[in-house]
Amino acid sequence: VTVAKGSTGAKTFTANFTPISYTITYNLDGGTNNPDNPTEYTIETATITLKAPAKENFEFTGWTPDGTISTGSTGNKTYYAKWTANTYTVTLNANGGTGGTASVTATYGQAMPALTSIPTRTGYTFAGYYDTSAETGGTQYYTSAKASATTYTTAGTKTLYARWEKIKCTVTISTGWAKGVTTTTTVTATYGEAMPTLT
Repeated sequence: VTVAKGSTGAKTFTANFTPISYTITYNLDGGTNNPDNPTEYTIETATITLKAPAKENFEFTGWTPDGTISTGSTGNKTYYAKWTANTYTVTLNANGGTGGTASVTATYGQAMPALTSIPTRTGYTFAGYYDTSAETGGTQYYTSAKASATTYTTAGTKTLYARWEKIKCTVTISTGWAKGVTTTTTVTATYGEAMPTLT
């Protein structure tokens, strides 16, 4: 403000202030912010209640710190989104066997949950659970020891199928007897299949 030399009379001066603008930063951990959430505010801004962001296969459970900026607040703000992964029911098909756990609840992006029991099938050994009922191929979700073989990345329910391997046995066959000595040969027999040809 400048008062010219020689001026007379009372003077009134009014100060003008511009409110400071503060930044709002979001840590979304892979999510997408709501377009209505602001990126800055001032001390005069009406109370802000942050809206929920979105993340595929996850549920938003809140902001850290609490997502409210009251009128009169100051300072730059940083907010962290909290998420809970969705869970899905996975049906376990014995695929010719009997018994075993009927279903499990899988959490998106995490290892498959532990099995309490596995099915059985006469003449076969359990080889794990796969996402196909075929004898080969597909993705393995459980090992033969009931352990997780992969993480669950399906956005929904799913059916897994037990895979079976036929039991193989060594069979000893008497092929002759001479002078008090029995001669034998062995073959590997597979359950449910014809006996192999003797050589």
